[in-house]
Amino acid sequence: SHTASVMALNASHTDASVINESGRQRMLSQRILYLADQQVEDPSDATRDALVTATSQFTSSHETLRAVASKAPGLVNAYFAQTDGESLDSHATAYARDAVIVANGEPAEKAEALQGLVALGSGPLLDDLETAVGAHEATAERNSSRLKTFEAASLAVAVALLLFEALFIARLSLRFCARVLDIPKTTLARRRDALLAYLRADL
Repeated sequence: SHTASVMALNASHTDASVINESGRQRMLSQRILYLADQQVEDPSDATRDALVTATSQFTSSHETLRAVASKAPGLVNAYFAQTDGESLDSHATAYARDAVIVANGEPAEKAEALQGLVALGSGPLLDDLETAVGAHEATAERNSSRLKTFEAASLAVAVALLLFEALFIARLSLRFCARVLDIPKTTLARRRDALLAYLRADL
């Protein structure tokens, strides 16, 4: 039961971390779009560095979440299902690629890459990320339900084992007491006769 509780707690923490990370992707996608627009309109080293950092965080998180999704049937569709020939995975990859171009490319390349970011960041990618968050939440709910069932079953088994042990020990104790108290009648008779003989001798 204790092991089941620890497992449930660890799973809950893991699911909460994954949900938070998937939600953070939405914020990062909009930050990237804002910084990319700033970098094209009014370039600066500070904006470029911020864009590079945000893009790196977005890419790293996507790789982590992508790995989680590839092993979870309930998440595969959210990350890899094709919608009009694209998926969250392909959208996120293209989005990060265009952000890198805006940060490091030539002026003409930056303008075209920004158009790609606007097209994805203002609709398809944001919708995909919203769907992914919902899928992660649904998966966490299913995991929680399964672990609660497992925890309840473990508790029932633990209680059954304790009852069995209590009954077994009680049975052993009763047998021991019975053996101690089970003095043969012949032995009692002999002791009675010896006592009477002793008393008669005194008289």
